[in-house]
Amino acid sequence: MRERVVCNASPLIFLAKLQKLKLLDSYDLCIPSQVETEIIKGLKHKRENATLIIEYLKSHKIESVRAPPFKRPAAVYWSR
Repeated sequence: MRERVVCNASPLIFLAKLQKLKLLDSYDLCIPSQVETEIIKGLKHKRENATLIIEYLKSHKIESVRAPPFKRPAAVYWSR
């Protein structure tokens, strides 16, 4: 069984630049919808890496998932 992982944009961008997106094939990949939005913005700005990433995601049928909003704590305390 493949390990399920959530991937943000940075690893996708770096692996695309190195033309090593295939390294992700051994994982059950999941990307947050915010990552998909970031990649689409790169596509609109004609970033070659964005094209490679979109093609990889489509060919491997990787869909984005909606991540719940992050709730910051009201206060953070440090004790010494």
